Amino acid sequence: MQSSRVCSDYFLGPATLPSDKREALKIASQEFEALFVHMLLRQMRKTVPDGGLIPTSRAMEIYRDMFDLALSKEIAKRELFGIAKMLYKEYEKALR
Repeated sequence: MQSSRVCSDYFLGPATLPSDKREALKIASQEFEALFVHMLLRQMRKTVPDGGLIPTSRAMEIYRDMFDLALSKEIAKRELFGIAKMLYKEYEKALR
């Protein structure tokens, strides 16, 4: 699926991380949680059968993937799953 490759650019790369190690760890933890939630949403959508009033098109698939990506970033930012917080607490010990 090409849309997943296009949407992967939405996540930060190493060049855009701040130089402060704690802040970089926080951002990396949130990015990991967002990626995990995005994969979770994608797998959940696969369980829903096709059909309904609106036929599924390639544009609809790309829109759903972009929506899921934005939703996963927001979930990670608000720490709703707690994965980022747990990762940060665990790896912060290595920074001391």
